[in-house]
Amino acid sequence: MVQRIQSLLKEEILFLRYDEQTLDGLVLINGCPRACAAKNLNRSKVSYCSIFQESDFELLIQWLRALNEKGDF
Repeated sequence: MVQRIQSLLKEEILFLRYDEQTLDGLVLINGCPRACAAKNLNRSKVSYCSIFQESDFELLIQWLRALNEKGDF
């Protein structure tokens, strides 16, 4: 899923590692519905989208494009 997202949006969005100093948004791809990736996340610091299943793919693309259009990237 990560490779599909990067390939689809590579001309629109710069993808960085999660530990970069300045992130405008964070994509959390979880292995199950428990969504543990967001458990200890400081939610006030950065906007994020948390997904766990293939059907969330379109939701994530819409979220990334909306952030990009708002100028948050």
